Amino acid sequence: MAGGGGYGKLKDSTFRIGHMGDHTPDQVEGLLHVLTDVFQ
Repeated sequence: MAGGGGYGKLKDSTFRIGHMGDHTPDQVEGLLHVLTDVFQ
């Protein structure tokens, strides 16, 4: 996946998680737990 301008050599091997609005630390922690499961 392409990251965006400025990623240089990492452009083809990175991705960005964008968001709109406010998120609580608990919501971010939940997202990180899900991503950990997905990438294992």
